[in-house]
Amino acid sequence: MAGLLLCLGDRAGRLLGISEVGAGLAVGIVIAWVLWAAVFATMIAAIKQFLWPHWKLFLACTIVIVAALFFQARGTHNKEYDGTWEFGFERSAFYPGGGCWRPPYWLEPTSELSGPSGKLEALSNPSAVRIKFIGDTSWVGPYGHLCGYMREIRVVRVIDVQAAQPCRP
Repeated sequence: MAGLLLCLGDRAGRLLGISEVGAGLAVGIVIAWVLWAAVFATMIAAIKQFLWPHWKLFLACTIVIVAALFFQARGTHNKEYDGTWEFGFERSAFYPGGGCWRPPYWLEPTSELSGPSGKLEALSNPSAVRIKFIGDTSWVGPYGHLCGYMREIRVVRVIDVQAAQPCRP
């Protein structure tokens, strides 16, 4: 939670022109409290008006929403992925399925991939590759450089790597 607030404060502070870390964290905490208060107020109003008269429907909806959020937020293990990986200084963006329109995940490569005698060196170190691998994804949270990624994927075993065009110019 502290990491999420720090990232939120850092981003909000930069937008407001605040360069001090403490002030950015304070801004992040205030923004988080305001957002959570708005979400809870909206939920309570909707519950009172629509769902409370039908409490069985309310209970069923609550169980379905909590289960869906839990299963969507948890990570996976030993899953096969195929997509575009862009990398560079403080950047390691993996776009699942090559969909550059989707939010990227932070990719943690293995030495087999990015080591001194890895597969990237064999391809003359391109700025982006099409990669197929077996990997593990993390729970939803702040990952990567400045917490700019929603998930982290750790490569377990590389299947195929080919040079590709980067998603962003």
